Amino acid sequence: MFRSPAAGFSLAWAVVRVSVSAADTGRGLGGVLVRVLRGAAPAVMASGMSDRRGEALVAVPGVPVTTFGSGANVLATEVSVTLQAIVDPDGREPPDPDDLETRLGAPGIRSASVADVALASGRTVVQAIAVTL
Repeated sequence: MFRSPAAGFSLAWAVVRVSVSAADTGRGLGGVLVRVLRGAAPAVMASGMSDRRGEALVAVPGVPVTTFGSGANVLATEVSVTLQAIVDPDGREPPDPDDLETRLGAPGIRSASVADVALASGRTVVQAIAVTL
């Protein structure tokens, strides 16, 4: 079961609040699977579903307080992730998140992504994603 946008969370988790809307109208989209992806071969760190207003809360446990950085920065306090929204505009209610994930890329399934979002332990990120239906 996914957390609702009003749910509480641990202070050590990274938290992502996402507003998902239709690109053409700006109307909030409910029943959208929101995934937090990390890495070149993207691994799913966490996921959640948007409510009827298009609001989703994704709690991401396990984001380290510090990690090894690259280049001149030996230590990093943030990790770079991609946020992905997946929706079937003609799908059934309530949507099945496993089915949405399985059918990603199939005809009728729509998705949109925002790359290079910086997550840190104990921090909340707010992001909007517009999906072309």
